[in-house]
Amino acid sequence: MVAELRRRHPDLILEIELSDAVANILEQEADVAVRMQQPSQGALIARKVPPIELGFFAHVDYLARRGRPDTVADLDDHDLIGPDRHRYDLAMLDAHGSDIPLERFVARVDSHPAQLALIRAGVGIGVTQCGVGRRDPSLRQVLAEVCLPPLETWIVTHEDLRSLPRIAAVFDYLVGTFDKLATT
Repeated sequence: MVAELRRRHPDLILEIELSDAVANILEQEADVAVRMQQPSQGALIARKVPPIELGFFAHVDYLARRGRPDTVADLDDHDLIGPDRHRYDLAMLDAHGSDIPLERFVARVDSHPAQLALIRAGVGIGVTQCGVGRRDPSLRQVLAEVCLPPLETWIVTHEDLRSLPRIAAVFDYLVGTFDKLATT
C-alpha cells in the first residue's frame, strides 16, 4: 500500500507507527489511523471499510516437518504462535472453541507483524490476515473451515484535518485500497 501511495503522491512524507495501541487523534498522536475498533471520540471522521478475514497459517517447511492439522483438536500436537495479553486476540481464540491455554503457545507476542514473522520463519501455526497469508507462496492456510471473527476496520482522522490535501490523499487512498482488497 505504501509504495503505491508514494507513487501517486511522491511529495508526501509518511511517518508510520505500527502499534496495536489506539492513537489519540484528538491529541495529535496521529493524523490518520487504521483502527480495529469503532472510534467513539466526537470530533473524528471515520469510514468503515470491509472487515479483514483471518485464518490459521503455517510455513510449508513447518507442515513438512510436523504434518497438517485436520481439526482444531489436532492443534494440541502442534507448535502454536499467538497472543500474550492482547484481549481481542485472546477472545478471538476462545471464540472458535479451542480452549487453548496460553502455555501451549511456543511463541507469544501481541504484535501481529511479529506473529507473521514467526509464522514465516516456520516456528509454528498462527493466525494472520488471509489476504497476506494467501499471497505468500511459502505459507499454507490450515483449518480453513474454522471461522475466526474478522477484524472490523475503520480509517479515521480528525474532522479539522480531513480537508487538508495531504490528509485527504492518505485517507482516501486507504479507504479505496481497503475496499479494493475486499473484492480481490
